[in-house]
Amino acid sequence: MKWLRRILGLLLLLVILFLAVGFVLPARYHVEREVVIGAPVTEVHALVGDLEEWDRWTPWKEADPTIVVTIGEHSTGVGAHQSWTGKSGDGELTFRSVDPAWGVEYDLDFDHGRYRTKGALRYETVENGTRVTWSMDGEMGSNPVERWFGVLMDWMVGPDFERGLDRLKTVLEAA
Repeated sequence: MKWLRRILGLLLLLVILFLAVGFVLPARYHVEREVVIGAPVTEVHALVGDLEEWDRWTPWKEADPTIVVTIGEHSTGVGAHQSWTGKSGDGELTFRSVDPAWGVEYDLDFDHGRYRTKGALRYETVENGTRVTWSMDGEMGSNPVERWFGVLMDWMVGPDFERGLDRLKTVLEAA
C-alpha cells in the first residue's frame, strides 16, 4: 500500500509540474519554412494568390483525403475565402492582404473559430528565382495545456509547410 501512495504522489507531482511549467511557457508561437523556386514571382503568385489553385500544392488533402473544400464568392484578392470540413477538423481561411509582388497574408480559423492564427506566404526575388517563405503566428492564451501545444506547433505544422513548399516548387519548376 505504501508503494501505491508513492506512485500516486509522484503522479500528482508530475501533473502539478506539467501545469506549472505550462503557465510560464510562451503564449505565442511562430512557425516558418522557406524554399527557393526556379520561377519568377508572377508564376508563384498565380498559384499562391488563387485559392482555386491551392489543391495543386498544399499538403492538406494528402494528409486527410476526406477534406471537402468550398471556395467563396471569389478565389483571389483581399477577402478571398475558403472553408473545409474533414476528419481532421473544420476550418476557414480568408485573404486579408494580397500583393502580387510580395505575397499574401491570411486569417485561419480552426474548429469554428476556437483556434485562430495569422498566416503569410511571402515572395522575394533571388538570383535563382523566388524565395517563398510560409509562416504562421498564433496565440495560445493562458491555458497551460494549450501553451504546451504552442511549443509543439513548429514540430506539428512545420513538416506540412515543408511538404507544401516542396510541392509548390515541383509544380512550378515542372511547368
